[in-house]
Amino acid sequence: SELHVKKALRENRAFGEKQITPDASDDHEIHIEEHTKFLLSPEFDENFEMKSVITAHINKHREFIESANISL
Repeated sequence: SELHVKKALRENRAFGEKQITPDASDDHEIHIEEHTKFLLSPEFDENFEMKSVITAHINKHREFIESANISL
């Protein structure tokens, strides 16, 4: 799980510089947790555009989780 946390943190730093797409191999729950922490940081209180980008990314992770649950 440490590798997933580190990857999510790298993605957090890259938001706004490039489009980031979740991978099927991600631990989506860990990524959602780390991205949500980042989203709730004070620097995004007024940055609605970046909040939208990060929220969309989090929702893609949720889609992976939902599709895995449907497949079971």
